[in-house]
Amino acid sequence: SSGALIMPIYEYRCPNGHIDEKLETITSGKTEDVCSECGEKSEKIVSGAICHMAGMVGGCVKNW
Repeated sequence: SSGALIMPIYEYRCPNGHIDEKLETITSGKTEDVCSECGEKSEKIVSGAICHMAGMVGGCVKNW
């Protein structure tokens, strides 16, 4: 194990069409959030794959 913490970026969309990106753990289980622009309830949406690893810049790096 490399000890790296993988935290993907999830996207949430509110009924007004605003989209927020949130860096969360994979195990958070979160499906809703609050829109940072209007305060409405936001739901998690499917988006393109992207991830960040602690100490790395520019995408995913397999480090094991």
